[in-house]
Amino acid sequence: MDEFESMILKMQRTGDLDKARWLESIDKKISPMFKQKIIANDKSVLRELILPSWLTWNILRTWAMRGAETSRCIFCQKEKDEGILFKGHFVCKDCVEEFVKKI
Repeated sequence: MDEFESMILKMQRTGDLDKARWLESIDKKISPMFKQKIIANDKSVLRELILPSWLTWNILRTWAMRGAETSRCIFCQKEKDEGILFKGHFVCKDCVEEFVKKI
C-alpha cells in the first residue's frame, strides 16, 4: 500500500467520504497532459486546475507517480534507467556526475 492509498483509507476511517470518493475518481478529473506536468514537478498545474483546497501537492504528485514506469530526472527532464533517489526525487547518473565535478 502506498501513500496515496493510505490517504484514502485514512479519510474513509475519519468519515471524510466525499474526499475519499474524490481521490478514488481523480483519474477521471485530471487529464493525462496535466498528469505528465505533475510528474515533471511543474507546479503551474496548481494554477491551471481547479482543485479542492485540502488537496496538497504531495498527494497530487504521489498519485501521478503511481503510474509512472520510467524515471524522469528532476534536473534534465530526461527519462533514464540509472540514477539515485534524492529526497524522493529521481536524479539521473549523468546529472549526479556533473554535480560531483562542480564540487
